[in-house]
Amino acid sequence: GKSVSDASEMWFAVMGPGIPASGEVKTEMQIYQDQFAQTMAKLLGFTYKASHPVSPEIKSVFKK
Repeated sequence: GKSVSDASEMWFAVMGPGIPASGEVKTEMQIYQDQFAQTMAKLLGFTYKASHPVSPEIKSVFKK
């Protein structure tokens, strides 16, 4: 909530075959929670479809 400092921030870790080792990535890029489902689906070879708008995958996860 608003009373907790930095509560609006979260982290996201991805590892596995075909995922380049990048260590801790610090970037100015804004990533939103609604990108996680599409990113995880793409990692598994699927496209996430929903009856509401969904943001695109987090492209930096797939860079080699």
